[in-house]
Amino acid sequence: NYRGSTNRGERYQRAIYVDTVDGPGRDIRAALDAVKARGIVVASHDPDLLDRVGAVLELSSLGLRVYGGGYAGYVEQRRIEEAAAVRAISGARSTLERERHDRIVARERARQSASHGAARAHRTNMPKVMRGALERKAQVTAAKRDGVHEQRLEAARAQLERARGA
Repeated sequence: NYRGSTNRGERYQRAIYVDTVDGPGRDIRAALDAVKARGIVVASHDPDLLDRVGAVLELSSLGLRVYGGGYAGYVEQRRIEEAAAVRAISGARSTLERERHDRIVARERARQSASHGAARAHRTNMPKVMRGALERKAQVTAAKRDGVHEQRLEAARAQLERARGA
């Protein structure tokens, strides 16, 4: 029995080997017919043997991947994919760090601008009502700017997660 069980009795064993049209032997026969029609499947860790096959199939947590050519072609393609993944992660990390830095710089600029605006308002004897209106306008603008930076940061985080997942 190709499934490995041998405890089903002599009648079952006979059905597998003798009766290939009906009974439990028919699925074995169907599998053999499929292999004959499509080629042979080899499960091996022997690089010399795998170098002689037409395609290498890799089953991983990401699913089934098919690589054309033998083992050498598979190794080269995996090396290229891994290098691309490392570059993607590195680029995503750089983008995230740049966005964090840009947010810090924007907040510092907004703080300095508010400070300079308050000093200028006192120097020019601006009425308190106008100072308050300008201060609120500056706060709204700073909040919008901060929201834009938060969106950019979130996009950079998502890009990094996608790069790590690939």
